[in-house]
Amino acid sequence: MSFVGGKRAFCHYVCWMAPFMIIGTKIGTLLRLPSLKLLADKDKCINCGLCNKNCVMSLNVSGMVQKNSMKNSECIFN
Repeated sequence: MSFVGGKRAFCHYVCWMAPFMIIGTKIGTLLRLPSLKLLADKDKCINCGLCNKNCVMSLNVSGMVQKNSMKNSECIFN
């Protein structure tokens, strides 16, 4: 299925939990509930791509580091 829908096609098109995760994140942010926050220092990044390779959600972590924004609605750690 990944050749048709790209990386994590199942998560994007079939997973019943994804909408609840996104809605839960939005509600948590609105209510200012404590949550895990990812931080990165772009000055220490050497663009090796190891973070992208190790991300269990197949996100572009190095791109988020370069933008100084580690927020992503698909991230299970945010």
